[in-house]
Amino acid sequence: MVLQEYKHTNEVLTAETDALRGDSSSLGHGRTQEALLSENEDVRREKISAQQALESAQSTSQSHLDNIKSLEQTLFDLGGEIGAGRHVPPGVRVLSLRDNSEQQWVDLRQAVMDRLRSENEALMRRLKELEESGVRVAGMEGSRAEGELGVGEQGKEPEDVVKQKEKRMLRLQRVSFYYLFS
Repeated sequence: MVLQEYKHTNEVLTAETDALRGDSSSLGHGRTQEALLSENEDVRREKISAQQALESAQSTSQSHLDNIKSLEQTLFDLGGEIGAGRHVPPGVRVLSLRDNSEQQWVDLRQAVMDRLRSENEALMRRLKELEESGVRVAGMEGSRAEGELGVGEQGKEPEDVVKQKEKRMLRLQRVSFYYLFS
């Protein structure tokens, strides 16, 4: 009895399988196997097309993000230039008066700074020459310091030289400050 049931079930399944393979037989919702395979192929093509579109969109998006970063950096740089008043947009001509008081003040300040720098360099060279020739009292140790100066004077003279140098530096700072902000 069980054997007969198995045979009957086997025949039913064989008939259904044959029906699924046949052209005239219908498969779920009345569609044939070839129609389902064709639909499956169409869905696969659409999936491939959608994946390519997604990759293209991601590439474009990354390109736009890189462009945004570049533009943000340019904006930051130009913000500093504009804030400092140094930015002149392309295609814009800036006219100024021949007797522009602001430009005269800037030129005067620059000339004073250049002169002070050159004086400072000259003083530094002169100081270096004096130090190399041995005139520097603060650093003397040896026969010259002991032979020319008494023991009591030796401690006082370096202090005087230091005070004089500090006085000169203070005067230079005041002069440069005066010229810069006047």
